[in-house]
Amino acid sequence: MSKSESPQDQTVTSAIISGASSGIGAALALELAAPGVRLGLLGRNEQRLMAIAAACEQRGAICQPGCFDLTDRETLAAYCAAFEQQGAVDLLISNAGILAGRSDAVEMENVQTAHRVIGINLVAAVDLV
Repeated sequence: MSKSESPQDQTVTSAIISGASSGIGAALALELAAPGVRLGLLGRNEQRLMAIAAACEQRGAICQPGCFDLTDRETLAAYCAAFEQQGAVDLLISNAGILAGRSDAVEMENVQTAHRVIGINLVAAVDLV
């Protein structure tokens, strides 16, 4: 990007968004959806993910939904490789994240929950890049 260009001047032709089945990820997918834009939409909830993909396709986007747990490193790598075979990724939005194991009654999450949170929020984000 040159000094005179702003990020808004950049045209996104392909993007991968994790956590695309709800919330901010779904909103970003719908915002980026446009004719000819290729979207890799990742999420765990198949029904919601497919609804977002359908809404994006109605706006002209070409969607490749991937419904799997991001801690499945083999599946994530295979998905990304297949997506990139169709062209470079212009934008990666690593949006997936969880907060689990804590409540007013629980001061600290157990070790398994902590590993799960780190696996999704940190390791999967690194793997996605």
